[in-house]
Amino acid sequence: GEARDVCAARELTEETGLVAERLELLTESYGAPGFTDEHTSVYFAHGLRQGSARLDEGEVLNVVWVGVDDAVAAIREGLIQDAKTVEGILAAKAFGML
Repeated sequence: GEARDVCAARELTEETGLVAERLELLTESYGAPGFTDEHTSVYFAHGLRQGSARLDEGEVLNVVWVGVDDAVAAIREGLIQDAKTVEGILAAKAFGML
């Protein structure tokens, strides 16, 4: 299949219209070891520039820019619950990337 970093770059552009100068592997995890082998790789995007989104038919997304402290507060308040999003935000903050 498709290399993970290539997939991440493609999804970033398709869903947000953003194009990264480079991607850095931030963290990897298994959602439910022993139950499924689903593996998640989270990348940190460097050098972003705006391109054009290419959403799938019927897909609707609203990209909203949120400050780091506001994103962390939203996690604490239960407003952000998607595991991949929580993992990425908290890892990037812990690693000093945000």
